[in-house]
Amino acid sequence: MTSPSKRGPTMTTPERSCPSKHPKTSQEEAAAIDATTVDPNPFLSIFTYFRDELDEHHDRRERLVKLSRDITASSKKLIFGLQRTPKLGGPLASTNPHFVTIAVLLTVISEDLPPMARERYARQISPCLQELVEALLFGGYLSTQTLPSLSEFNTQRLLPLELKVGHEDYLLGLCDLVGELMRWAIGHVRDPVVAGRGGRTVVGDLQAVRRGVEGLDCGGEGLGRDVGKKLEVLRTCVEKVEGAACGFVVRGSERPEGWVPDRGD
Repeated sequence: MTSPSKRGPTMTTPERSCPSKHPKTSQEEAAAIDATTVDPNPFLSIFTYFRDELDEHHDRRERLVKLSRDITASSKKLIFGLQRTPKLGGPLASTNPHFVTIAVLLTVISEDLPPMARERYARQISPCLQELVEALLFGGYLSTQTLPSLSEFNTQRLLPLELKVGHEDYLLGLCDLVGELMRWAIGHVRDPVVAGRGGRTVVGDLQAVRRGVEGLDCGGEGLGRDVGKKLEVLRTCVEKVEGAACGFVVRGSERPEGWVPDRGD
């Protein structure tokens, strides 16, 4: 029986790492470090940006709605003051405080609107512009018995450059103007106010506005729908003024001197 052969201690040689043929540059090392610290969700920053944009949009929209309501209220007060104007072509009733308030609010709106964002927030600011158009056209008619055109209207200093009135707001404001002229005319249907400048009458001017609006073809959607609703009210208002003027002329001899028809007549 043979004894197992004795083996001496084994010597292990340390492994030598082979040098890389392409040592990493400092840029690659920085990229490797950045890769370990990058957000695991690469879309999070994108949606965070969208969230901030939407929050800003909704906040601005709420501010514009509030400012629009304030301008509408001031415009109604302006119209109410103009209703106290005694006659065509004469001095208008004092409405300066309301003009100042409206000018300040319009400036705030123009400063809050981002560049090229007029159409984006049109639904928020259109109601106040229509009411303002109605008020300014009403004052212009009472002072000169004429209505400024859209281009003339936009040259007024009251309107900032970013808030120039468009065709839709001007037309809808013009339709609303007929209602205010009806209220003023029924309370002033007597000579010489009925026959204004150059033989023109308030009734004739209202009839001309009615013919012009009836001749428009605005389609059945959008502006056409809004004009269609206002056209029915416009016709009713003109008919009331026609009835009041007719009753004053036909039955004038039956009335006592200085008689003025009530709003319900």
